[in-house]
Amino acid sequence: PARVSVPATQATQKAPFAANASRAIEQPAPHGQEGERRTALRGGEMGYQMDGQFHPARNAIDVLRQVFEALTDKDTSFPERFSARPQGRSRRYLARDRDKLYRRLDLCQKYSIQLQSGWWMSTNHSRNTIDSILQLASEVAGLQYGQGLVTHLGD
Repeated sequence: PARVSVPATQATQKAPFAANASRAIEQPAPHGQEGERRTALRGGEMGYQMDGQFHPARNAIDVLRQVFEALTDKDTSFPERFSARPQGRSRRYLARDRDKLYRRLDLCQKYSIQLQSGWWMSTNHSRNTIDSILQLASEVAGLQYGQGLVTHLGD
């Protein structure tokens, strides 16, 4: 069979994240946000961009974890301020104590990870919920979502 070469500017599903990290492109902003531009990523790349640098991620939860870590590194009061805001109906997104994340302790053990700061993050979320959490995190951090923090959670 003939081999097909893919140009370097075209993202592929099997390409490593490091090779894809430089493939951010400028696109016009969505309708109603004229004059602004946002960065979009090609293909099925997962990750986020903050301070002009792209950070690849394995999945949407990894994007959320990395964003929480980065915002905490920038401002150690971020987790406290974020956790003070209203969160989900049946769970918290970020808590100082693991057993405060979910109403059921078995879910706390199964669907949580500890961040480097010692805070706990819940992990049982849909992409839509993760997107909402990231919007809230941007607001708490004083960043404009889609501009100061650009995320790509996959298709």
